[in-house]
Amino acid sequence: MRRRESERGFSLIEVIVAAALTAFVMIAIASAVAASVRSATLVDMKTRMRADALNVLTDLRAITVYDKAMLAKMVGKSTSMKITHSADDVETIEVSVHVEPNVVRNSDGATQTTIAKVVNVTITESGKKISERAMLFNEAPAPGSVVGP
Repeated sequence: MRRRESERGFSLIEVIVAAALTAFVMIAIASAVAASVRSATLVDMKTRMRADALNVLTDLRAITVYDKAMLAKMVGKSTSMKITHSADDVETIEVSVHVEPNVVRNSDGATQTTIAKVVNVTITESGKKISERAMLFNEAPAPGSVVGP
């Protein structure tokens, strides 16, 4: 029996090739979406960790900025704490304070070396590590400040 021109369809080979190409494209799209989700999760975690580190630095600056004795006591000290977000998500915060030279170049090109107290905050979570560092200074209170020297 002969088919008419209007009854013409796809051959089995054409259907198999089309299905294979569709599957290949779907797998590529799924892997791209999975990679994007992993990347977004990592960026979110690093952003939260960096915010935690900066909060620790801000707190340290706030409590030591007008208190030379407290700042001097902190030098050479370190501490570590763990924060449990969930059973498999534990964040470790390590804070250390040390002294190192701070070289400042004046406007006339001359350099002046002072001793600076440096705080390193390292946060580790799920195998990822973020480090922030800041200098602590003995500053005079701003004019009109309610905090005394």
